[in-house]
Amino acid sequence: MGGDRESFPDQLVDEPALAWRGGTLAARDDAWAPAARWRQAAAAIAAALAAGPFAVVSALVLNSRTALGFGSLVLVVVIGPLIEELVKGASAIHLVERRPHLVASGWVLILIGLFSGLVFAALENVWYLVVLIDEPSRELVRWRWVFGPLVHGTGSVLVGIGASRAWRAAEADRAWPEFATIRPWVVAAAVVHGTANAASLAVSALGVIE
Repeated sequence: MGGDRESFPDQLVDEPALAWRGGTLAARDDAWAPAARWRQAAAAIAAALAAGPFAVVSALVLNSRTALGFGSLVLVVVIGPLIEELVKGASAIHLVERRPHLVASGWVLILIGLFSGLVFAALENVWYLVVLIDEPSRELVRWRWVFGPLVHGTGSVLVGIGASRAWRAAEADRAWPEFATIRPWVVAAAVVHGTANAASLAVSALGVIE
């Protein structure tokens, strides 16, 4: 009876839909295969530094903050902070979504966020205090070098926490990370950033810092 059993149909093995599914699962498994420690370290350093240069572009986009129109207020308080937080967190998010095997642990993503924010703040301050503003006051220099890193660092840490949570959730099931897990943290970072920008505008309007 066993010799009369038909062999498994070849067309089922070669079914394109099954082949695609198998390729998808294989790609997912490869994405979670741990990389060498030196590659993980190099990826973390590169990710932490990558967001900084975009500070110059962001500063140019937000250069209209000196205008008093409603549109510029929306840009500075709502749109600008959301864009900046996405830009600063882009490296960490990319690692989570595309290269999870290069992440050693969830804490690495939070540290990447922190350093990305600090680098961003430093370059933004150089742009404003050296390029845009002639002879800035001591109060302005002190304000920007204290609150700039604080605001940008805090926002980027929040995005890093979101990325870390997405990575941990996906790592447990060896699944593809989902941006939906990160999105609320990006919004929270933008709210903190936007509130700080609004406070900065108010302080400037009151003449506390010139």
